[in-house]
Amino acid sequence: MSRLRLFADDRPDAPLSVIHDHAGIAAELAKIGVDFERWEAAQPIAPGDAPETIIAAYRADIDRISADRDFITIDVVSIAPDNPNREAMRAKFLDEHIHKEDEVRFFVAGSGLFSLHVDGKVYEVLCEAGDLISVPDSTTHWFDMGPEPSFVAIRFFQQPDGWVGHFTGTDIAQRFPRYSPAANSDSKKRNLEKAIADLKLFFEPWKTKPYGPAIWTPEETDQNGKFKTSVISKCFSILDAAESILHGTHHLNDAPQEIDFDEVDQTLSDDPELRKFLDLTLSANQTRKIFLSIQREKSN
Repeated sequence: MSRLRLFADDRPDAPLSVIHDHAGIAAELAKIGVDFERWEAAQPIAPGDAPETIIAAYRADIDRISADRDFITIDVVSIAPDNPNREAMRAKFLDEHIHKEDEVRFFVAGSGLFSLHVDGKVYEVLCEAGDLISVPDSTTHWFDMGPEPSFVAIRFFQQPDGWVGHFTGTDIAQRFPRYSPAANSDSKKRNLEKAIADLKLFFEPWKTKPYGPAIWTPEETDQNGKFKTSVISKCFSILDAAESILHGTHHLNDAPQEIDFDEVDQTLSDDPELRKFLDLTLSANQTRKIFLSIQREKSN
């Protein structure tokens, strides 16, 4: 999944915001003059296809952007994890630099991490298959293909000598996270989706739970009503955070509060809804646990 993380350039440990939906990424990058598009192949392509076949699959978009920007050279670069020169190839782009022309890359397959240093902020853009990014000339940036690079990309050049980097000599790129593709993120996402669905069942009045009907707003005469309301409120905070991280709108510095199981057990020890609220607490805390696992993964 494509991703944009925004940092203050002196705080590489704490993202200011994280965006996953493509429209949101494109809108944020447009503020600094960076184009971010999605392209679809006009015909099937497969790993190992010849550059001519790959270019033909995206011919309409290639012609459009080439006409707009006067590109004179278009090529296809393919790098596999077992490439014997992968360390040197990775190191070539890791330090902060600029170009005297726009750097335009379209990811046919695989992924890579562009980091743009603009106006005191670092825009870290994870590009996936189908993403095109255009970094304006003279924009300070660096690129990380990861320790085991795996991508196919179409490159566009306005100058006949191709890629030429002018390095700034700063160490900022070394202070920011390197690219390491997240493992098992799809599985965690599915687990979180199921946990959210299970938690929502407690608040759907047409459903039933093992220990009675769904959770309702406590009556004013309920002596434990205030406490129950606080537990319900914490549950909704967990639900909101879990759903927002799935949609890419969650701020990674925020985390919902855990519900104290023992406190629920003690406070409602003589309440007829005790078992129902204990079930609710277990479900909410399980949702929060999966959420925190995904949050830590996205923060790295």
